[in-house]
Amino acid sequence: MSLFRVGPITWPEWFNAHPVVALDFLCGLAYATYLLEFFVVGLVFYLGGDRRRFSALAWAFFAANVLGLIVYVFFPVAPPWYVIEHGLGPVDPHAAGSAAGCARFDALLGIHYFSSFYSRNPNIFGAMPSLHVTYPVLVVWYGWSRGLKWRVPTVVFALWVSFSAVYLAHHYWIDVIAGVLAAIPCAMLNAREAEPKSSPAL
Repeated sequence: MSLFRVGPITWPEWFNAHPVVALDFLCGLAYATYLLEFFVVGLVFYLGGDRRRFSALAWAFFAANVLGLIVYVFFPVAPPWYVIEHGLGPVDPHAAGSAAGCARFDALLGIHYFSSFYSRNPNIFGAMPSLHVTYPVLVVWYGWSRGLKWRVPTVVFALWVSFSAVYLAHHYWIDVIAGVLAAIPCAMLNAREAEPKSSPAL
């Protein structure tokens, strides 16, 4: 408990009670672009002729979503914002989705991107594992062998999204850890296929 709490409350609850405008923007930006990073990297692989790595990344993405769906159905977990708004029980299966901390990003820019997106969320009890974290970790995995110019930005982005998930009250730290762990078997499914048959200089 000492790793996941600040005194009597969890980190998402603490951040929710102590928002910072700069972090609202930066973390909201991470949440708005996490899928964009994944698809841009996939496009770079594809257009750059690295079709094996592109295919492996695409299958890992598919596997991550299947794994996430299975866990969400058989092990539903409430996100921090739900606990903040509704408490620990009894469970309200009809509770509406919430943008949580992302609503502050919307307010800063005068838009309704997150509020519109999360209001249509059909399953709010899908906090573990955090696929927001799984996708960037997959990018780190498949970009790692390309050297520091890939490793540094992809690792930084994965850490940025991980912090944002907690800061915005969408996930607990344990969900983030589960998201990292979920990426490993999904990436390893096609790890060999990702590498070219002849290894060119990267």
